[in-house]
Amino acid sequence: MWKYDETQEFVKSSESIGLSLKVRDSVKSWAETVVRVQTNKTTCLYRTPRNKFELWVARIPDPDSNKGSSGGFRLFYFFNIPECLVFVDLIESRSEMGFKKEHPRDKQRMTAYVNSMKKYLESQDC
Repeated sequence: MWKYDETQEFVKSSESIGLSLKVRDSVKSWAETVVRVQTNKTTCLYRTPRNKFELWVARIPDPDSNKGSSGGFRLFYFFNIPECLVFVDLIESRSEMGFKKEHPRDKQRMTAYVNSMKKYLESQDC
């Protein structure tokens, strides 16, 4: 079981998309029991060279929508493996992320976010 922590980025992003308290509580319950196994709903984006940190993304359905995971949220989180911590870092509405030819600026923003997280985690991987 993982110890759960929310970053300031998560708090800010959840407020900006109007995430309900019910969904935030569900995210917390899920994060404390999440496993480090890739599935069709979770993907490991990056692992630091010394294997201390891993950056993951998960597809989370929006309970207020009928679209399931495809129309829900993307949750970015990372593990501090030696400390048994999971940090929930960012949540974005799927429609605002930009994939393929839709929303190219949003796609660039998400790519920049992932690259900045890689650099941050590498700097912590001592």
